[in-house]
Amino acid sequence: MCRRLACLVSLVMVLGLIGADEVLGRTFDIRIATGEDDVEQHLGNGDIDLTSTDLELAYEDDGTPATDAQIIGLRFVDIPIGRGTQILSAYVEFEVDSVGKAASADPVNLVVEGELTPDAPAFLDATDNITDRPSWTSANVKWSVPAWTATNIKWQTPDISAVIQEIVKKPGCASGNALVLIFSDDADDPSTGLREAESFDGEALAAPLLHMEVFSVIAMEPDPADGATAVTMPLLQWTPGDSAVLHEVYFVTNPSMGPDV
Repeated sequence: MCRRLACLVSLVMVLGLIGADEVLGRTFDIRIATGEDDVEQHLGNGDIDLTSTDLELAYEDDGTPATDAQIIGLRFVDIPIGRGTQILSAYVEFEVDSVGKAASADPVNLVVEGELTPDAPAFLDATDNITDRPSWTSANVKWSVPAWTATNIKWQTPDISAVIQEIVKKPGCASGNALVLIFSDDADDPSTGLREAESFDGEALAAPLLHMEVFSVIAMEPDPADGATAVTMPLLQWTPGDSAVLHEVYFVTNPSMGPDV
């Protein structure tokens, strides 16, 4: 809730003792929500494809080797975690769209990175809109993608928690923000083939999915949202922090007031 203080309501939440063998934390699955949130950028001319019915990693066209190198951007919105959350594990899941291209069995080696901003802006139909994004994570994860030999099979990346953790540490990271993950060819071990995955425009329910297991002592998903204005007679709700025994809720009528006033 609002951190600025006019009057304080201290709500004690007894969550019970947590056994030593009980796993702390929670799990979130966030799927690509619109066709403009999974995009391709052709590296040769910088063109952006916002409405592709599939996502080819890391080339568009079949061949020996595959041609028309491209980079994939995935934007996941309404991420229900904020700054200070510990990312225990994470991966992106793709579903195989087609194995009809011969290059589907040839080596594909990718690098997974993220846009280093606490609330990534939407993709635009503008030249080089992925590669021109100003700051990427220093953390990255390499993925040697196995051969895809059957449609509708799901494949997961290796653990990318380090990439997401770097983003979550940024000031301004808050529940409800968006994050962008970027998939490109591994320059140290270049691909010669491609993998063809479902996109939102091809099959919305099979679009890429971000899976995260997280731990946070800070409450998440407040309703009304932190900083909400013009709220009358709210029903205060939130997801309690893991292992928390109390949360302090602040109300304010003057947004310039601070917690020490």
